[in-house]
Amino acid sequence: MSGLGSLYKQRNSQYWWYKISTPHGVIRKSTGTADKRKAREVLRTIIERIGSGSFLPTEAEVMFEEIAAGYLYDYEVSGNRSTRDAQRNVKALSAHFGGLRALDIRQTQIQAYIRQRLADGLKNASINRELAALRRMFSLAKKQEVLSRVPVIELLQENNVRQNFLQPADFEAIQRHLPDYLRDGLRWLYLCGGRKNEMVSLQWRDVGDSEVVIRAENTKTKRSRTIPLVGELSAIIERQRSARRLDCQYVFHRHGKSLGDFRKAWHAARVEAGYPNTWIHDFRRSAARNLVRTPGVSMHTAMQITGHQTASMFRRYDIQDMADVTDALTRTQERIQSAPSEPKVKVIR
Repeated sequence: MSGLGSLYKQRNSQYWWYKISTPHGVIRKSTGTADKRKAREVLRTIIERIGSGSFLPTEAEVMFEEIAAGYLYDYEVSGNRSTRDAQRNVKALSAHFGGLRALDIRQTQIQAYIRQRLADGLKNASINRELAALRRMFSLAKKQEVLSRVPVIELLQENNVRQNFLQPADFEAIQRHLPDYLRDGLRWLYLCGGRKNEMVSLQWRDVGDSEVVIRAENTKTKRSRTIPLVGELSAIIERQRSARRLDCQYVFHRHGKSLGDFRKAWHAARVEAGYPNTWIHDFRRSAARNLVRTPGVSMHTAMQITGHQTASMFRRYDIQDMADVTDALTRTQERIQSAPSEPKVKVIR
C-alpha cells in the first residue's frame, strides 16, 4: 500500500486514521478502530474502491474524531494562546462520542452526555465549556462543507457566577505565603486587573520608561492597551528590572524561565493563608472594585485599565457586598439629615 495511502495516529484519538490522495483531494479520516490490523483492512478496502471508481467521500462517513481534529486545528491557527483547554474539552467529549459518526450525534446522545457529566459532579459552567467546544466542532464542519447539517446544542443555565474578591488586607495575607518569584506578578494583577496570561507573557520589549504595553496577541479581546507606570506599578517593574536576566525575555519569571503554570504554588499559598476558595481571577474582580470605588475614577477609565470591552461585563466584576450597601445607606441618611430644615414652600394662611 506504499504510495497509495498511509495510516497514522491522530492526536487525542485512540483510533488509527488513514490519509489518501484522490482526484477529490487529500482525504484524512478515522478508521474507527484502534487495532492496526483492522485499520489496514479498512485502508485496503478504501483503496480498492478508489481503484474501481466506486469511492465517493460523503458526510455519512465523517467521524467524530475528524470534526474534533478540525476544531483543534482551527484553535491552533487562529492565534489562541494555548490549546490546553481545547485539548481537555476534546478528551472529555471523546470519552463519550469517540467512534461515532458525526451524523449520529443527535439530541439524545447530547442529553445523555449532559446527564453523565452532571453525575460526574461537574457544574453547569464546566459542562457548557465542553458543549461550546462540541458546537464549535459542528459549526466548523458545516462551514468547511464537511457536513450539511448540525445538531442544535443549547447551553445550560449558569447560576454559579463567582463573586469572590479580595480586600487589600486579604491580598497581603496571601502574599506572605507566596514564593518570591510570584509575589510581584500577582501584585501586578491585583493592582491593574489584567488576566493571568497578560502578566505571564509580558516581555521587556513591552516595557517603556513610563508605560507598559499589553500586546493584542496576549489579550482575550485581541486589543492592546497601555498601563502607565505609576506608584507601586513602577516599583514592581523596577524590582523586576534589578533582577532581570539577559537570557530571559520575560518581566516576571522563575529562574530565567516563563512562569508558565504555577497552580501548585498558588494553591499552597492560598490554603496556608486560610483562603482555599480564592482564585487568581478574583484579582480581576478586586481591581475592578478598587478602581471604581476610588473618588474621581470613572467606569470608562477603569475599563481602559482592566481591558473590559463592555460596561455590562465590567459591572459583573464590580461585585457589591453588604459593606457597600451599608456605607451607601449611611452616607445617604447623613446627607438627608444635613439638608436644610426649612421647606422651600411656605403655606400662606
